[in-house]
Amino acid sequence: MGMNHRLMRPTASGSGPKSVSGLLAWFDAGDSSTLTLNGSAVSQWNDKSGNGYSVSQPTSNNQPALTGTVLGRPTIDFDGSNDCLFSDNTGLSAAMSGDKSLTAFVVGQMHTTAEASINNVGAWISFGSTSTGTPLLYIRAAADSGNFQFVVRNDASSTVGGMFVSSDLIGGASPSSFLVSITSPSQGAAVERAHAVIRGSTTSATNTASAARPAGNITLNRFTIGALGTNAFSDFFPARISEVILYSKVLSDADRTKVVAWLAKRYNVTTPVI
Repeated sequence: MGMNHRLMRPTASGSGPKSVSGLLAWFDAGDSSTLTLNGSAVSQWNDKSGNGYSVSQPTSNNQPALTGTVLGRPTIDFDGSNDCLFSDNTGLSAAMSGDKSLTAFVVGQMHTTAEASINNVGAWISFGSTSTGTPLLYIRAAADSGNFQFVVRNDASSTVGGMFVSSDLIGGASPSSFLVSITSPSQGAAVERAHAVIRGSTTSATNTASAARPAGNITLNRFTIGALGTNAFSDFFPARISEVILYSKVLSDADRTKVVAWLAKRYNVTTPVI
């Protein structure tokens, strides 16, 4: 008799994000207890790491909607025009302030060609400052391509590290879903890495890239989901984000593989090789 694959699915309290040390924040659209709704719109998204963080949007017209699914799980839909959720002046928004390290995982769905006409880029997450127009760290879809882009800066003007990961993210009427991870070391010639497991209509593909991040310091106080969050919001994402997991360190290869494999099973994504 074949094994029931439902019995093989890991639980959040077992081999999930909390089983890896350094968990900073965990946003899960599939956990309704973490969401504050204004009708179908999301006014606040609480993290489930146990650290008590949240991202919110006080302006009703700028609140994303809890609607649809990504790979069978609930998702939050951003309109690409003004929707975003953010946190100012908290330990979460200052997590990359100074010269800190980070590992981030983001699960979502790229925009359709129609949504691309609203905004063909769109930031998924970012760390920035309310006093400067330049973000420190952001992950977003790359303009006019199926790639995603990861950028880190060492001050308010110069880009110090960045990479494109070549992936077939844009899928016309049926856009691809993505499971992306990035690591950013604290300083020096250490190597950042980015990785994507892309689920198209019938296939999955895994791609990786790396780049060096020289040392640098910046004061940060804004974390944003769905847009670039600086002294003004911009680069709004016109599609869906289902899960964001942040660690306040560079995970070991073993731990990073553990989280990717757990997410891949959770969203039924194949080929979780990093």
